[in-house]
Amino acid sequence: MINFRSIKNLSIKLFRYSGLPALVRFLFQRKKVTIIYYHNITPDAFDNHIAFLKKRYSIISLQDYLANRTSHLKYRLIITFDDGHAGNYNLLPVLQKHNIQITIFLTSGLIDTKRHFWFLLKGLDQTTKAKLKTIGDTERLDQLMKMFDFSDTKEYSTAEALGMNQINAMKRFVDFQSHSVTHPCLPLCSDEKSETEIKVSKFQLEELLGTQINSLALPNGDYSKREFAICMDAGYKCVLTADFGFNTNANNNFILKRISTNDTKNIHELALRVTGVWRGFKNIRNSIKR
Repeated sequence: MINFRSIKNLSIKLFRYSGLPALVRFLFQRKKVTIIYYHNITPDAFDNHIAFLKKRYSIISLQDYLANRTSHLKYRLIITFDDGHAGNYNLLPVLQKHNIQITIFLTSGLIDTKRHFWFLLKGLDQTTKAKLKTIGDTERLDQLMKMFDFSDTKEYSTAEALGMNQINAMKRFVDFQSHSVTHPCLPLCSDEKSETEIKVSKFQLEELLGTQINSLALPNGDYSKREFAICMDAGYKCVLTADFGFNTNANNNFILKRISTNDTKNIHELALRVTGVWRGFKNIRNSIKR
């Protein structure tokens, strides 16, 4: 019987050692800034990732980039996390070991609560989740209530998001920034709710953390011109998207591009993802499938 997983892994490894990722890194990443994002990767996998990345990139903080303190460095890389999962706390020993700073974008309405992320609800399949990301926000919440008895303020028996004790313990190695209040699809919200999600999150986090909140990562990577206007009015310095690509000088950029790691444990896949070669690999694989 053909083991398609083994074939896929072998293909990824061969693609990595083809020389293309190294070529792309030299041609397109040497003088630019790459921003990658995770969600809830395991500590062991993250440790391996950092060891790999430190050999090939200059890992810098988002705040140093925004302050233009790293323009002299080549192969700059910023590491970010979306949502603020409770499991992120387990990464602290890895950050201490490698002495690096990352940015975690917090969903402020879930901090110190047992509220859950709507997109992680047990029984929510990928097809339904994708559909819920295309309908109006009020309808999305109505559907979640009908299907899962879910609301943004419902408390469960366990916490899914970081608490303040964990956040305070991580402050030396983590720059905490905004990821909205409840993680909706902002373009599908009313004007009032979109403004509340963006502005109230900034206010709540500044009150809780006692630090400046100047950056927002868009929930789901979704946006319209309205969201950028609200962010500018709220005083954010930058907005991070899920748009693929590399970045130049932050002083000339309000919209920052990022590359997803998909929380992979496979170092060969990471090598393809961080250089952007993964997109080409996927296109070739999809062509073969057809």
